[in-house]
Amino acid sequence: MPLARLPEDVERYIFEIGAFSNPRSIFTYMLVARRVKIWLEPLLYRTLVTGSEAIPAIPAVPLQRILDLPDAPRLTAHTHNLLCHTLTQEQILKIIALCPNVRNLFVTPYAWHMDEESWMDLAVGVASLRRLRRLHFSLHCMFVKDFDGGEASASHDWQCALIHTPLFSTLKQLTHLEIFSGLGEASDDGAPHPRWKLLAELPLLTHLALNWLEPELWRALLRAPMHLQVLAILTSFDPSFRPTAIADGVPDDDPRFVVINQDRFAEDWQKGAVAGEDYWNAAERFIEKKKNGLIEQDAFYIELVDNSMNEN
Repeated sequence: MPLARLPEDVERYIFEIGAFSNPRSIFTYMLVARRVKIWLEPLLYRTLVTGSEAIPAIPAVPLQRILDLPDAPRLTAHTHNLLCHTLTQEQILKIIALCPNVRNLFVTPYAWHMDEESWMDLAVGVASLRRLRRLHFSLHCMFVKDFDGGEASASHDWQCALIHTPLFSTLKQLTHLEIFSGLGEASDDGAPHPRWKLLAELPLLTHLALNWLEPELWRALLRAPMHLQVLAILTSFDPSFRPTAIADGVPDDDPRFVVINQDRFAEDWQKGAVAGEDYWNAAERFIEKKKNGLIEQDAFYIELVDNSMNEN
């Protein structure tokens, strides 16, 4: 009597659920049968981490190994999440060109002090990602020079020039943006640099994260005509950090403002890419609790350490 067999669509669904919950298991599942390999091999490339040590659930893949894949364009067309850490500008451009359908990009260049031409080349590479929705990046590249070669200064019409570039078209698609650097410091009178006004031109942006502890900037962004649901200020984990140190500068009348102190940025990104649970989600839950009166209205601080959340 032949063994009973699940319908193929049900069987595929079961294997895909297992693959999504633990990407490392894909290697084992692909040994079951050829049909399973066909189903799951593209999922190996759905989330790629390259240029850094492996993070939980996702093995780091050497860049050259990806470039040498015999069928690389077909497989990396399935890449939705890409983390590039400690790669050079040239290496970043190579992997971006190979992954045209990335939705979620985290880039930390190998050398922050690249020359102007390298920054602009990197901007053009990011601009090619037409499906990009989440970006963790330094926006310095946008303001070294405008795309016509003019100097990006207060007197130059850099904003108008940028708005008509492919990069800005890509930025307008973003819903989530984490800015490492590049939009200018506060002016002498404490007001935010005019470049920050550019963010108000991003119509779909609802989640913004910064690494600056500048109260005037926070307030200006919250007042801006934007659709922000979350403004998160990120600080690298420091056990001696006390929320009271910045309490005087915190906007106390806007629940969208959150300060997040965390210790593992790459792992947090991975959790978001694989399971949809990252600091963005922690901030959303925190804000919802404030709106519903479940936590104090003057609370603003979240501590994410070892995958656990403390609220203050």
